Amino acid sequence: MQRSLGAAGEYLSIASIVVSAWGSCIAYILFIKDNCHKLFGWPDYTWVLIAGVPLLVLSILDDVRFLAPISVFGLGCAFAFACLVVAEFFIHVDGQAIHAFFNEQPVVQWESLPLAMSIAAFCNEGMRTVTALGQALHSELLLSLIILTYRYRHID
Repeated sequence: MQRSLGAAGEYLSIASIVVSAWGSCIAYILFIKDNCHKLFGWPDYTWVLIAGVPLLVLSILDDVRFLAPISVFGLGCAFAFACLVVAEFFIHVDGQAIHAFFNEQPVVQWESLPLAMSIAAFCNEGMRTVTALGQALHSELLLSLIILTYRYRHID
């Protein structure tokens, strides 16, 4: 990467990825804290510790493949929940109400589109970055292009 971006570009690219990942981790911990506090009522700092300590311990390990079954289980639960929401929607909402809703509401609400796109990009950011970087490590040029594309997408 140093050949294509120079030493300063390499350090800035890596630093921007680290800051972005760090911000994502903080956002996830805050999300966990807020929702667990709503569900169980314990103090906020308790949930930060409960979420943060395992992350610190697991970050020391080089190989976390043993967590794959838990990840698959979590994805399965998320998919099942999404199916449940869709099923409940179609059971409880009349077809005429859906038709009336789409006649009243625009398909795209332009005033909230930037916020919606930002949330979608944030949710997809971690998966996209980790996957792309893992595959690109074999090609220095491809890695450089991915980092430049990543930075270009996040510049105002």
